[in-house]
Formats: sequence, structure tokens, C-alpha cells
Amino acid sequence: MDIACGCGARISLPRIRSCHAQAASAVRWAMARWLGGLLALGFISAMTAGIPGTSSWAGGGKQYYVAPNGSDANDGSESHPFATIDRGAEVVNPGDTVIVRDGIYTDLDEEGTMVRVRRSGTPEAPITFRAEHKWRAVLDGQNNKGEYAWSLWHEKELCHVNIEGFEIRSFASHGFSLQSNTHHILIKGNHVHHIGNIETTTHYGLDGSYDSESCSYITYDGNVIHDIGRIGPPTVNFNLDHGIYTCGDHNVIANNVFYDNKAGWGVQVAGYDTVDDLVISNNTFAGGESRGHIVLWQPCHNLVIQNNIFYRPAVPNAINFYEADLQNVIIRHNLVFGGGLKDNDDNGACLVSDTIEGRDPLFVDPAQSDFRLQAGSPAIDAGVAVKAPDHDCAGKRRPYGAGVDLGAFEWHPAKR
Repeated sequence: MDIACGCGARISLPRIRSCHAQAASAVRWAMARWLGGLLALGFISAMTAGIPGTSSWAGGGKQYYVAPNGSDANDGSESHPFATIDRGAEVVNPGDTVIVRDGIYTDLDEEGTMVRVRRSGTPEAPITFRAEHKWRAVLDGQNNKGEYAWSLWHEKELCHVNIEGFEIRSFASHGFSLQSNTHHILIKGNHVHHIGNIETTTHYGLDGSYDSESCSYITYDGNVIHDIGRIGPPTVNFNLDHGIYTCGDHNVIANNVFYDNKAGWGVQVAGYDTVDDLVISNNTFAGGESRGHIVLWQPCHNLVIQNNIFYRPAVPNAINFYEADLQNVIIRHNLVFGGGLKDNDDNGACLVSDTIEGRDPLFVDPAQSDFRLQAGSPAIDAGVAVKAPDHDCAGKRRPYGAGVDLGAFEWHPAKR
């Protein structure tokens, strides 16, 4: 099974422009159905409630603004915003924030990349790109005309950058691509969907986010990632496209929701140069069309997979292994429903404990992609506090009750 491409080849992905009209129509229908369901349920309001305005963002640096009616000839001030996020990325310095106003952004350079981040922050003064209102600043690849939404790399080093609160959709290749010596990056609260939904026979992966083996300290926190991967032709390379494809060290994947990914896993861990010290905690994985929810490939050492909910994987087990060299993999306090927890070919390297199997997690409405917990869910208070985040996907505090809840959402009683 050809599970992934070689590491060197991923640095420069081929340009993929074609998408049959029938496939494009199917993608548009799926997006409309998905959005309509969430609007009807009020799920979008729940996920975006309480997002602070720009007045709360003071961090000592300069604030630049981007707006659909702006101009890159402007100075980026509140009254004279830039037109493109890329222009903000060209001028930021440590401690600065680029605030992106509501609207749809379709600006692409000649190589199909929307935002190129090449400037670094510092530990005390990171550079931040933030939607003014969560999920209302939309990076739109225009039905796969664009290949990359965000590209983060520098030939020497890129570090201490935060990207928060965007909707990213309809790119042919990647939502995020992190390469070279890139470290201490926070990707938080973004909605990444319908990436790589093209007909292709390429052996290159099409991912929600990819971080290479030279990356480290990448944190994915509170993102919603779904409908990732190629849509045809049938049976060709339906194991290469993932929600998050992580290869670096000291990374954290927490509070994310992965569902309905088409041609791969929610998370692939690829040890091209030995993945070391990875935490996958408090995520919700649901459904899919061809694979499980997490796959470990090649050397993977010192991993913690905990407090997750695995809901109806497309294969018998949620966690899979392929040619994996495993050492000290802790799998604890997870709930799996509609399948088994893991494959058996781990050579005894996985220490498994406190699994809840076969019990429905009682999501609010999984058919409409609302994966919040209902009262009485077996996931409530069932987690472990060590290495767990202190907040959930919607920004609510953890724990609320006697213990940490499993999955991306901490149960809180409804306000009356």
C-alpha cells in the first residue's frame, strides 16, 4: 500500500488545475448542504460566539487591517486597509497583528498561493494573523483555481506566528503548508474544508495542513477540518489525503474536529525522520469514506493519544499502523463507537488503558455535523487531565465538572 509520497517531493507540489464539471457541481452541493444544516442548528453561532473585537487584541505591536474594499497601496491602517492578507505578511514585524475584516478573499499570485508568510515573530512578540470575526474572513480558492491558502517557510528559519479564526475552502492542494525550519506556529480556530476535492491520479498528498519533518512545536488547536481529499477517479490513491499530515517533533493536535474526509485519515503521523513527542488530545473524529481516523507510519516515538472520540470510522479500527516503528505510544481514555480502537500490528509498543468501547457518545446531531455532547454522554468527565488542554474547541474552559470530557467539546449546561 502506497500510503504517502517521499518527503523530498512534497516540498514543491505540482500544479493541479483540472476538475470535471460534474465533480465541481457535487462539491458545491455538498458545501451548500453542510452549511444549511449548521445554520439551521445554530451550530455556527455556538462556535463563533464570544469572539473578541479588535480592541481586545492589544499586544504592544502595530495593528494592520485588511478589507475586501481596501488597496495594497494603502498604509494598512484601520481607515486605509490593505486589500490582501499577503500585503500584510510583507510588512509585519514581531508583535504585530494583521486583522482581516469580514469578506471573501480570492486574491492569488501567479503560483496559486494566497498568503506567503516569510517573517518571524519572537517568543515574547509573535506575529498574529486573525479574522476580525471568527470564520467571517474567508480565503476562497475559487473551486480549486488556487493551490495553497497559507504557505509558511523561510530558507533560514520561520517561527512564532499565529493564524486564527479563518475559513479556508476550495483549494486544490493545501489549506496550510509548513516547510523548512518552521517552528512555534499556532493554527487555531480555523474552519478548513473542501481541500483537494478534484479528480486526479497524482501520488502527491492533498491535505488540510502539512508540516514537514524539519518543523517543530506546531500547535493545531480548535480547528474544524472536513471534506479533505480527492474525489476520483475511483480506487486511485485514496489513502494520501489527510486532515492534518504531521511529520515534525514536539507538536500538539488538540480540540479539533475531523469529519467526512474522503481519501485518507483525519491525522497521518509520518516519521520520515522519526516523529518524537506528539500529543493528540481531545479531538473528535467522525466518519470518513475510505480509511480510519489516525495512522502511524514509519518511526513514531513518544506519542500520547488521549481523550479523543472516534465515531464510526470507515474501516474496522480507528487507529491504524503501516510499516510503523513504534516506541512508547500511550493510548488512553479514548471513546470509540462503531468500530474498534486500533489495529493489532503494533508489536506491543502501545500502552492502552481506560478505553470506552461501543457506547454512543450522544452528540447533539451527528447527521448535521454537530458534535457537541448532550447531557448523559459517557464522554463527560471521562478524560485524563495530564496533557489535556484547559479549554475546548469553542473556547470554553476545561474541565467544567469533575473531570475533563472526551472529544473536542466540553459539556456545559445550556443557559436558560
